[in-house]
Parts: sequence; structure tokens; C-alpha cells
Amino acid sequence: MVLDSYNRMPLDQRQTQMQALRIQDVLILTDPGETFITFANQTQEMLPGWKVWVAGYANDYVGYIPSADRYDVTHVQFSYPAYFTPMMNGEFRYREDVGDVLVHELVSFGHEITGQ
Repeated sequence: MVLDSYNRMPLDQRQTQMQALRIQDVLILTDPGETFITFANQTQEMLPGWKVWVAGYANDYVGYIPSADRYDVTHVQFSYPAYFTPMMNGEFRYREDVGDVLVHELVSFGHEITGQ
């Protein structure tokens, strides 16, 4: 039973809430999970000229947003956020590109709120 939960297909989509707030040259972009820092850094790099703050655990809780390398099941310490945490929460694991999808959405919010 536990193994069946571990081997489920990844969650292809999930609806949740995200927000964007602009205060002069500061952008506060929220996401509903514990996002790996690499995604916050990518978001900042893709919005040059702005002071970008990516704030997690906002408006919803979706667990970890892991990087693709965390799906490597040969290293238990790496796979914990990708597999075990969703299973403990009764959720499907996310696709390996979930972080890329999140960055795309955060950057889109940033462009929308800044008029770029």
C-alpha cells in the first residue's frame, strides 16, 4: 500500500493561489509552497531592475516545490521533498518541472504588474 502511493503518477496540475504586489521598485511575489531557493534566484534574474522578494507559504499550502535533481530516488536525502512529503500529505508528487512552471508564473506576474 505504501509502495503504491510512492509510485503514483505525478500530479499534472493543481489549482492554487498566487499574488503579486509592487511597492515602487520592489516586487513581492507569493507562492503557496516551500520553494527551493534556486527558483527564487531564477525569478529574480528574470526580472532585472527590480528588487524581487519571493515569499512562500502564502494563501495556500502545497508542500515543497523541489528542484528536478530531488527526484533522484537513488539518494533518499534528495528524494524526501519530491516523494515522501507529498505522500505524507496524501498528495501526488509533482512533475519534475514544477519549479520551472512556478518560475514562469511568478515572472509572468512580475511582468504583468510592472507593465513589461
